[in-house]
Amino acid sequence: MTAGPFRTADTTPPVVPRRLLVVDDDPGLRLVLARALARLGYEVVVAHNGAQALTELRNELGIVAVVSDITMPEKTGIELATHILQQHPGLPVLFVTSSAPPPSLLEHPLVGLLAKPAVLTDLRDCLDDLLERTPARPWPRVPAVELQRPPAREP
Repeated sequence: MTAGPFRTADTTPPVVPRRLLVVDDDPGLRLVLARALARLGYEVVVAHNGAQALTELRNELGIVAVVSDITMPEKTGIELATHILQQHPGLPVLFVTSSAPPPSLLEHPLVGLLAKPAVLTDLRDCLDDLLERTPARPWPRVPAVELQRPPAREP
């Protein structure tokens, strides 16, 4: 955007990175989930269990939500979520799992549940819903157009 030797001001607001912590002990599922979230425009940090997730939370800045399985070794997703809700108030947790968390945990406004298997639009909608409930939410919703597939190539 230039006019002669002068550059006009860009009025596009800066993009706020949305960093998620993905926690799953299954490497294949962790990779699929991380790729899906990256496709939605998130930066992704991964952990293979709840204990490693707590370390990542201490070391990584800017994590806006945790996406976790429930059944994991060393520290379960339920133990992780309980710790997060106590030690990191305001940080939402989305369980993407085939297990059911205790109903009392799901009553918390910053805890969500998405049952496996799930499609990308359900993942996006669950995260948007959960992040809407987060205090001081500075990031925009993920537009639906980002999820459209590119046209198929002809052989």
